[in-house]
Amino acid sequence: MKAKILLPLVLGLPVSALADDLFISEYIEGSSNNKAIEIYNPTDTAIDLTGYRLEIYSNGGTSAGTTIALSGMLASGDVYVVADNDADSAILAVT
Repeated sequence: MKAKILLPLVLGLPVSALADDLFISEYIEGSSNNKAIEIYNPTDTAIDLTGYRLEIYSNGGTSAGTTIALSGMLASGDVYVVADNDADSAILAVT
């Protein structure tokens, strides 16, 4: 019975109440080089991306094969998109 009461309360919470740091809001796994990651800032302030990095693990590896250091400021409510340089022009237009 308690679970039935709590579920509507959880579902009714706005996303901003649940997120207080950056999170990956979209991952695109297309063919060939058409892959991208979108990072969203749900906070009320801009976040300095210095010190954040993406680590790419392949085929169940235990260590990152590639590390991408992020930089710049990500404004409140904005997204930061990381994509392969050879991705389709539609993906690169968002980065």
